Amino acid sequence: MGTDTASNAAPGRLGDPGLTLGTDPRADPRMVTVMAAFGLADHAEGAPLSPAASREELLAFVDAAEGGFEGLFGALGAHPFPAGLQDCATGLRWVAAHLDELGASHVIVTGDSGGANLALALAIKAKREGWAGEISGVYAQCPYILGSWTDAPDDLPSLRENDRYFLNRSLFPVLAEVYDPGRANATDPTCWPYQATPADLQGLPPHVISVNEIDPLRDEGLAYHRMLLAAGVSSVGRLNLGLCHVGELMFRTAMPDVYAAAVRDVTGFARSLG
Repeated sequence: MGTDTASNAAPGRLGDPGLTLGTDPRADPRMVTVMAAFGLADHAEGAPLSPAASREELLAFVDAAEGGFEGLFGALGAHPFPAGLQDCATGLRWVAAHLDELGASHVIVTGDSGGANLALALAIKAKREGWAGEISGVYAQCPYILGSWTDAPDDLPSLRENDRYFLNRSLFPVLAEVYDPGRANATDPTCWPYQATPADLQGLPPHVISVNEIDPLRDEGLAYHRMLLAAGVSSVGRLNLGLCHVGELMFRTAMPDVYAAAVRDVTGFARSLG
């Protein structure tokens, strides 16, 4: 019998460094068509500066790039930790205190990419401060939570497997420096949830962790899901095949079925906790 060498090859750029978002056979062709139209199907360019750049240079870079990466940069952009997280906590607690007025029964927290970081961190912060009961559940999509991406950990192969597929890994430390200058909060799980201990996670409300197959950030999300389970937290892990970072939300017109499924899952999760 012959050997199918292709099926035995490591996935993505682990098996073929020349693969791009446009040539990886796992990529949804509808997504590739859209990305190619914007010149985004080839290898993503690296960061034009390093985390050692001045604060002014870092903020200027984030401002210039925000239009193309609104979800990631919008959450981690101009407000260093803990300002953004505190804003989210203030808003959430106001909503929780006005449920009757708003015609709502309970609150779930959701976000994608940097917003997923904030969603996960909110639950940890709420537990620390004694108001975790105000959050009924957390739905995190493609979370950006590791905190240090300069050297890709061996147990997170997606950082190498899918590097430069829409996102270039060299961007992550730059964005981390904007959010957490000097890595002053590198071990604080309310800044970088990947750093959470079992004690940080025990007793948290139900979670859903949704990740995408050809996203560099895929494996840190999967690892967090497993951390939640090990801590006794109800967590559902979801893997969206063929999609790049936040691809289930970006291609509403080209992939309406994928977008609709993502919306159904978030709303279904929320209703299941009522």
